[in-house]
Amino acid sequence: MAVARRGPAEVIFLAMPNGIQGKGSHTHNDKLSVIVRIYNEELFSDSGTGCYTRDPVLRNQLRSTAAHNTVQIDEQEQNRFSVAPENLFRICDDVKVSRITIEDTEEGQVLRASHDGYARFGVTHTRVVKLESPVSLKLEDYFDSSGSHTFGLLFHINQRWSVNIQSGTGTEVQCIIQGRHLVAHLSCHAAVKLEMTCLPSVMSTVYGVSTESKLVIVRGRFQKPLQLLSRLSWNESVTAV
Repeated sequence: MAVARRGPAEVIFLAMPNGIQGKGSHTHNDKLSVIVRIYNEELFSDSGTGCYTRDPVLRNQLRSTAAHNTVQIDEQEQNRFSVAPENLFRICDDVKVSRITIEDTEEGQVLRASHDGYARFGVTHTRVVKLESPVSLKLEDYFDSSGSHTFGLLFHINQRWSVNIQSGTGTEVQCIIQGRHLVAHLSCHAAVKLEMTCLPSVMSTVYGVSTESKLVIVRGRFQKPLQLLSRLSWNESVTAV
């Protein structure tokens, strides 16, 4: 895990191997996920845990790839797991994740890592996180692949933020994310057709309590290596909008 900070922004980048010697009893499918906080307000959140055994459906939902701010390929899990109640603390050791490299460059703080959880489908995923300025973050997602695949780029947002899709289809899609004291602009670009939607979701910021949330997802399809660029920018003032 690495943390980049610049001005009011803090970005947590996750690239942790499965715990318990690969058995992953408490492991979530959060490889290359990010958590973004601005002026101590969490914009992109981890979905949390919620519960262990009393609700197997929620337990499995919140440890899934789709519950984290990463990329899901072909709607598959990074690490496979069984949804059977007796397997709530088991997960396959499918993912080998690289160490995070950290650089201070003219572009700002740069974090980079890769994982091969989708190698069984012919895809490897590399993410580069660039905190370019006190008001701008760039994510670069690279898919080295063969064959035809789909992707879902995922951003989980607390219910207190509003999301307004500005441009939902095309090679560049974008939305406005507004809170009580901050307005952020998210844009995503690739050399393939993209579709951005905002869906209802759920997260747990306190164990035992789950709340409604929002999921911004950018979907697309690719047949060769692809670069997906996402930029998040925000107003520097904390004055209420």
